[in-house]
Amino acid sequence: MLTDGDEYDVRMLELLNKPNEIIVINTGAEGLKNYGVALDLSGVSGIDEAVDQTCILLREKKVIVDYVI
Repeated sequence: MLTDGDEYDVRMLELLNKPNEIIVINTGAEGLKNYGVALDLSGVSGIDEAVDQTCILLREKKVIVDYVI
């Protein structure tokens, strides 16, 4: 998790994490104007909705896998 990061910070994380992908979720009002984020939560009003949207994204990206034993 990176708080108060800017586009330079995100690009450095991408470079350090290659060849793996990073998932960027914006939670602040400022946002990352020139960087495509995976999810923008700046307009979300409640924590429950933010968690739900984040879980949906992580399932879509196969970070969280739904399965039953």
